[in-house]
Amino acid sequence: MAYQTVVLSNLEEYLANTDETEEDLREQIAFRNASLCAFPYSVMLEVAFSEMDYANRWA
Repeated sequence: MAYQTVVLSNLEEYLANTDETEEDLREQIAFRNASLCAFPYSVMLEVAFSEMDYANRWA
């Protein structure tokens, strides 16, 4: 299995490259802001699905 290098990303890049509706984006941003209140440190990574699947199983 080939693995892609994990790339540090940010919210602006995610929002610029998504095809979701404005309403969905507002909901995601509201959820993210609520999460940041409880957990003030965040990291956004760009990964391949297989890497994310493995990380979810590991966590």
